[in-house]
Amino acid sequence: MKTTKRNNQKVKPGSAFTHTMKSFYAYEKTLTVRGLLALIYSEFGIGKSVSTIETAEDPIDYIFIEPRDPMRYYEAAEQYEKEVKFTEYNGWNNLFSYLNIILESPESYYYETQDGSKKNIKTIVLDSISYLMNVELTFTLIDERIEAKGEGAKQLVDRGKMSLEGFGSLSNNMKRLFRLLGRLSAQGYIVICLASLEEKPKYNRDLQAGPSLSGRDFSKVIGHYCDLIGLLETRHWGDYEDFEKNGHTENEKRFPPFVYFEGDGSFLCKVTGSKLRGLSPMPFRIDEIVKRC
Repeated sequence: MKTTKRNNQKVKPGSAFTHTMKSFYAYEKTLTVRGLLALIYSEFGIGKSVSTIETAEDPIDYIFIEPRDPMRYYEAAEQYEKEVKFTEYNGWNNLFSYLNIILESPESYYYETQDGSKKNIKTIVLDSISYLMNVELTFTLIDERIEAKGEGAKQLVDRGKMSLEGFGSLSNNMKRLFRLLGRLSAQGYIVICLASLEEKPKYNRDLQAGPSLSGRDFSKVIGHYCDLIGLLETRHWGDYEDFEKNGHTENEKRFPPFVYFEGDGSFLCKVTGSKLRGLSPMPFRIDEIVKRC
């Protein structure tokens, strides 16, 4: 019987080791499109949502988690030819089921045009991860804890309190989510997670700025899941000599904003791919960024 050596040991063909190697080879051969998982954060009003719709490859599945009308972003982007599907967040378990269906049945994941034709989704946007973690998931865990103990209606102060056990569950659930998002990016999807900015975040007091995320555990390892972590910064037409010739004022915002994937250590960032190194700050154009990854 033929054997394969591993660490000076004999391994029979058909064992877990050889099966894993075959699976990896099959995965490597079938992966024809390179995906991306990026976390983008900024202060409010910088233009994360609008610039994402404006510059990401469509069709786009825009999963809106914050209780606001996402059509405002679509209208502000003025990209009416863009094919965007808006998906409303409807609970943590439903979000997981939705993403798992995409992973397991990609043929059923499409954008249907007005003429009835179907196009494969290219970009998945989650807006926002901060609201998802700090509000939606936090309150879901608090409510589940109260219901499990059978305490019934509690005072408002109790319903807003997260236990140490709850923070551990919060972190673990976010890890599960980003592991799933990473698998989607490995299938070729461009996954963009938007977040708000927190000054001197509690999870790392050495930083001047970072994405707004609850707890320490998940925040410490988020870089392991993401290909890119970028901070957005407003740019103005006054930064360019031709602003008056183009009919703009000096302090008028110019879109898209700048993004920093590299920094001086004062804010959270990450860059993957040599073609993006040394380019920060650069205009936040997702289509151009993807080409360089």
